[in-house]
This record gives sequence, C-alpha cells and structure tokens, in this order.
Amino acid sequence: MSVESPKPKTKQGLSRHFEGWQIGAILIGIGVLSGLLAIPRAVAPEQLPLPHISESDLRDDLREHHALAAAARQQGLSFEARTVGEYLRKLGNAEHKSRGLPAAGLADRLNDLRSSVAGFRRARGQTADRELSRLRAVQGELFVLALRGRGPAPDLTELGGAFDNAPGHASWFDAERFVGDDVEALLLFKVRWNHVTQLDDAPDFALRPNEWLALVRFLLQHPEGNDVGAQAHSQLATLDALGKRQPEYPLAFAQGTVFYRQGAYDVAALAFEQHLEAHPSGPWSLRARNHLLAARERGSSGQAALATDALTQR
Repeated sequence: MSVESPKPKTKQGLSRHFEGWQIGAILIGIGVLSGLLAIPRAVAPEQLPLPHISESDLRDDLREHHALAAAARQQGLSFEARTVGEYLRKLGNAEHKSRGLPAAGLADRLNDLRSSVAGFRRARGQTADRELSRLRAVQGELFVLALRGRGPAPDLTELGGAFDNAPGHASWFDAERFVGDDVEALLLFKVRWNHVTQLDDAPDFALRPNEWLALVRFLLQHPEGNDVGAQAHSQLATLDALGKRQPEYPLAFAQGTVFYRQGAYDVAALAFEQHLEAHPSGPWSLRARNHLLAARERGSSGQAALATDALTQR
C-alpha cells in the first residue's frame, strides 16, 4: 500500500499575496509610524537642551588641577599663601553662619581676604599666582572630600561657606546629599573661590572652556533660587551667558522651555517661533513645532478659542 505525501496547504484569499513579505509589512508599518511622528502635535516641553562637552578635554583639565594640588602637598606653600587660605576659611565660617545672607562682620572678612590676595600679588607677581593656583587646587580637593563625608567636617563650612545651607542652593541637594558629581562640586568651589578672592578675571584662574560648560550644564539642571520663579530667572541668565559663548546653541528653544514651565505660554510661543524662523529644519525643529502648538493651546489665544467654543455650545 502506497502512502501519499500530504500536499502542502495552499494559502487562500489575500493572505497568499503576503507570503514571505512579513518583513516588508513591518517596514511599511515603520514608514507609516515615522510619518506620523513627523506630524506636529501639541507636546509640553520637558528637558532643556544641554551643551555639548568634550569629556576628554575636561579630564585633561582635571589632571592639571590634581597636579597643582599634588605640588602644593609635596612642596608646601609660602606663609603668604597660607595666610590667604586662613582668611578664606574665616570668611567661609562667617558665610555659613549667616546662610549666605548679609550679616554683621561678613564684609570685613571678605575685605581681609581680598586685601591679603592683592598684597600677595603685588609683592610676588607671577610667583604669587602660581602659589594661589596651588592653594585653590588643594583646598578644592579638601572641600570635595568633606562634602562626600570623607574628610574633616569643618573643611566643608570653612572652604565652602554657605554651599550646603544657603536657601538658594536647595536644588543642589536631595536628602542632604549633593546631587552633582565630584567634578561639578569642584567647579562650583572654584567659581566661588575666584569670586571671593577677586580673581574672576585673572587668566590663570579662569575656568577652561569645558569646565565652564560642565558648570553651565549643572546649573541648567539644578538652578539656584529660593523658589521656582527665582530658579527660572537663574536658568534664563545662564542660558543668556551660554548663548553668547555658543552661538550654535538653540537658545530660543531653551528659553521657550523655561517660559512654558513658568506658565508664560504666550512668551514661550514667541520663543519657539523665533527658533523655527532661524532653524526651520534641524534636530530641534519638530520638537519646537510640537511645543509651539502646546503653548498656543494654553496661551491667551488658545484660552480665547476654548471660551468661544464653550459659548457656542450653550
């Protein structure tokens, strides 16, 4: 008795035309989805564009910083440099006690420090700057260690001042722990150190470009301020500075995001329009269109349209 092999079943209807084309169907679906994603829709902005940073250059800057700190430890510091360091610690204690707010005696501590720095630089010139750079480096390392709980607690207040208790620094901490990394903590320290010593404009003490961008990135994500309004003002000021240094940064887009979060929807719409006029295509264009629609819907024109619709339905 012969046994016939079962005949393969033949696909019936439309399904036979798609045999072997499942991948094609998937690709068609992806194409349709991509087309839908390109259609503007009202979406509220969530995140600010962050500046691009060369991590390798930043690591090079940090190696130089650590080399200066090592030199300070190995070779020591002059009496004049140590005196500057002591004045800075006295100022830090006074600032911490006042939580960074104006207080009696605070101006005197600041003047003592700045007079000491100015006198040292007049007397020793570039030698003073070299020693002051080493002083800042070693104090910066001590500050970061104290901030992380790996160094003497007094170093945090003496070297950081009101870093951990100023009302405007609330966004920097979560459950009393600093939210940034060690690099960001060090950069915040260096900026304050430069300011209180009046060395902001001295070339040897200025932040390197990638250090500055890393600091800006942190301040955009964790703005200073006692409340959301003050934090928004801080973000806008930071964005303005960033836009001047990086003309390619999507400044208007970022400003629109901040204004939208503050409920200034009409102003946000103008900012997104400005971005689209300058950049009709590009990595942020679709998002700008989405956010523009959302701002218009929630702005005065959108509210007026909603009110008109409500009246006509009565």
